[in-house]
Amino acid sequence: MHGCVNFTAPARKHSLENGVVWIDYDSSRRGAFLVPAGAEGKFKFCSEPVPDVALTLATKISGKLKNSGGEGGADGSATATAIALSGRTQTVLIAREALYRICEASLNRKISDADLLSYFKEVMNSINTIANADVARASADASKAAAKLKVVDGLNSKAIKNDEAVEMLKAIDK
Repeated sequence: MHGCVNFTAPARKHSLENGVVWIDYDSSRRGAFLVPAGAEGKFKFCSEPVPDVALTLATKISGKLKNSGGEGGADGSATATAIALSGRTQTVLIAREALYRICEASLNRKISDADLLSYFKEVMNSINTIANADVARASADASKAAAKLKVVDGLNSKAIKNDEAVEMLKAIDK
């Protein structure tokens, strides 16, 4: 089954109802809706967020032929490996999903430009709030780690006794 992706066209077009077109294309198999926008040849579109995997494809084909004697042969193989991408934080996931849903809503409903801008700003403000909370949490974690390192340094230099170090570490984790 996973070898089938090797034989899928890099991009495919699917005609839906009312002139809507769905195009799917690799990276790996994301897509976009194209919706007629009234004027001839004009479309509105939304591209799906990129998948959280990278796809590695490998194909091998070999063959053998011999004339007059009638010998022949064939061989083939295909593999596909999905690799999870790192760096997909909660903030990134919320941003891409919210912005895609705003795009979808703009295609499915009559939403004014002012309302679209307002929705976009709300998403950006929410993302900013989440990102600031992430920074504060990371800063607090870094401060705790630095304090624990001082306790360990004190133990190593014998300036702090074991019992004191245990109590200090408990206090840091509170």
